[in-house]
Amino acid sequence: MDYSSNESRRTGVAKYFIETPRKPDKKIWILMTGVSLLLIHKGYGQANEGGTLFIIAGWGGLCWVGAKLYQIARQYRLDFNEAEPKATDMDMDAWLVDGYAMILGMAKKRLGLEEDDISANPLRIDGPDLQSHIAPGRDRVLRFDRHDILLLFLTKHHVATYRCTFDLRSGKILAEDTKEILYRNITTVETGRSGDVFVYGIKKIPIKGVRNLAIYTAHGKVISINYFLDREIQDDNTITPASDAEYTIMALRRRIIESRGG
Repeated sequence: MDYSSNESRRTGVAKYFIETPRKPDKKIWILMTGVSLLLIHKGYGQANEGGTLFIIAGWGGLCWVGAKLYQIARQYRLDFNEAEPKATDMDMDAWLVDGYAMILGMAKKRLGLEEDDISANPLRIDGPDLQSHIAPGRDRVLRFDRHDILLLFLTKHHVATYRCTFDLRSGKILAEDTKEILYRNITTVETGRSGDVFVYGIKKIPIKGVRNLAIYTAHGKVISINYFLDREIQDDNTITPASDAEYTIMALRRRIIESRGG
């Protein structure tokens, strides 16, 4: 399947991260229209120069209000069409699952792995890329368009990793790399609060529960990736997406201990 050819996904994902504008408030314009009409009415009730001025002011006000309403309505339509129709939450999740399947096939190909080489299904960490757009869906779950994905294949003696930047909008893998690390060469598997800040929405609200995984060998840090804690509740009651990252890290640590006879 060509994951980069789906135009409905391309536009749907793009619009998913653009906030839909609110309808313009008409109260002030109704009030100004009423004032203009009142001036006109008052002007026609006075057979003098002052009445003429009221009429001119009233019609001038109506023309100005009409022009402003046209501009506001036109800008609203432009902004609305830029943000709608969005992809649904189910669409976003389904396209991501399709992407995972493509990435898994690519990982096995790049690493040259056969099923017999792998002792279990690959473990996955999926975090936001630093250039990600992030927004809550109708279900209040935060989603992002650029995924920093790490797959870990646990073999008998080493962990084979495939890492890529996956753009959900285009369906393309933008960057990728592979590593094969012997368990005995891994000196530290470290987790902690991420030093990167991720925000969402027009108000740029910082996301809580952003963690970082770092894997070290004797030569230094070989892998560093951000991820969200599983369904972490934010200040406005949005939540981070479901994540197996903590389980993945525990499984990796367990395998390292087992490889050393622990």
